[in-house]
Amino acid sequence: MARSVGLIFFALTTVAHGASQTTQVGGSGGSPFKILCPPNHVLIGFNMSTGSALDAIAPACKRLKADGATLMPISNPGATGGNGGHSNRVNCIGANTFVARLNVFVDRFEIVNHIEIQCRTLANSAPSGIFRPQEGIGGQAVRSFTVECQTGHIPNGIIGRSGALIDRLGLHCDASSVIAPRQLQAIRRYWPY
Repeated sequence: MARSVGLIFFALTTVAHGASQTTQVGGSGGSPFKILCPPNHVLIGFNMSTGSALDAIAPACKRLKADGATLMPISNPGATGGNGGHSNRVNCIGANTFVARLNVFVDRFEIVNHIEIQCRTLANSAPSGIFRPQEGIGGQAVRSFTVECQTGHIPNGIIGRSGALIDRLGLHCDASSVIAPRQLQAIRRYWPY
């Protein structure tokens, strides 16, 4: 598989209440979407439908306690995309982990083929692993890009374009209003990676 890897830093777009958005990776088909975790939640993974491309995606979120630890249950605030593909899931492992980076793989048509997530711990932002769906990925990815929030921000949703497939994907990010000040200081100390 021909593969070029690019690192895409956050877009200089800031939205209300200290939120920001990353650059979006993929093509121009479909319609815009934005799916956010509930207030005081962080992104911990995704439920998906996968086939020859990424058919549908739904963020999985966990609520934060005041000390920065995460609480169950997992919240699924919505989904976007089509009805094809096989059910799939990718989540960070561990009670206090979150999605820190999103690796987006695109095919020759600039459609999102699949994703993998890079996770970190809330306590000290230490790496906790890279996770990707284990099965149900078809087609062929030709390029991949990494998207991440700006320093001191943490992913709390997804943005992009979708129709019958996921055409384009990026992260929605929020700042200190999402996490406890002590945890935010730890994350700022370790970012950028």
